[in-house]
Amino acid sequence: LTTFPPVKKADPSLAEPWTRLVQVREGVARVLEQMRKEKKIGNSLEARVNLAAGPGLFSLLDQHRSFLPSLFIVSQVDLVRSEQLPPNEFQVEAHSAKGIKCERCWIYREDVGVDAAYPTLCGRCVGVIGGDSAGPN
Repeated sequence: LTTFPPVKKADPSLAEPWTRLVQVREGVARVLEQMRKEKKIGNSLEARVNLAAGPGLFSLLDQHRSFLPSLFIVSQVDLVRSEQLPPNEFQVEAHSAKGIKCERCWIYREDVGVDAAYPTLCGRCVGVIGGDSAGPN
């Protein structure tokens, strides 16, 4: 048996952006939970999130734009910069996701069925399983 190597002291500046991202995720989760209660969605992957952020927060969110759907566990995220909001504030709206649910990844996408050989899969999944589509998006 061996022991883990000693942990080096982490740079606290690395934690701050993730703390902020988790705060935004919690705000999104509250809106999604309200949609569930109102029976507008069954689960969070059925949602598209519209996220408006003040200039300071927008910069952070924009750096992680492609990761936001995974972080929020939704199918789509539309991110806009709002000069009307204070620099580190945000507003969340959620709607039903656009597109059709992919049978493999369960994400609602507008490119489900673009490959005739895989009519129930999105382009990303077709690329992953080795189909003819463009590959992971």
